This record gives sequence, structure tokens and C-alpha cells, in this order.
Amino acid sequence: MYRLNRPNPRQSVFQNLIINFERLKQLTPPSFLIINCYIDLMKNVTIRQVIDTPELQNWDQIYFYGIENTGEVLKWINEISMRQELRVDFDCDWIMVEKRFCKVPEL
Repeated sequence: MYRLNRPNPRQSVFQNLIINFERLKQLTPPSFLIINCYIDLMKNVTIRQVIDTPELQNWDQIYFYGIENTGEVLKWINEISMRQELRVDFDCDWIMVEKRFCKVPEL
């Protein structure tokens, strides 16, 4: 198990996510990476921003939780699913974005 940095209360949840993700990349070998984001805790951050953040590009799947099903969320889902390299799946309380060409590990 790898120890990440404790959240810095002076930084946003999103900034702490980026810092811990950078730390994780330093500590671990390349592997299948799933990120769980509680988007309702990240003030003023959209799903698109998380997906497009350069520091967070090593992921294979991202699960977004705390989503309110609004027209704007459906617009994001449609926009993201139009990208050839991404696949989107969703339910009433989560959205999963997966890179199409990643190999899902067998359980």
C-alpha cells in the first residue's frame, strides 16, 4: 500500500486530487488505474475539466459520483461519448469514462 499526501485544507479538493495523483505516479509502476471522483465535493469543477487536465492523463477509467442528473450532465455525457478514444457508461448516481483502447484486467 502506498501512502499519499494528506489533503491540504488550503487547497481545493481538485488541487489535492492532482497532487496525490502526481505522487501516485512517482510511487507505483505503470498499471491499470481507476480514479474515483466525488464531483459534488469539487466546487466549480466539471467532468470535462477532470478528463482534460494534463496532470491526470494516465488513467484508464474514471468514476464520477455525486452527480445531479441535469440537462447539463447529459450534455457532458453526449460530448464526451463523441470522442473516439472514450467510452461512457452511466447510472442514476455515477458516470464512468473509460479509454476505449485500455485493457481491462481480468478478475
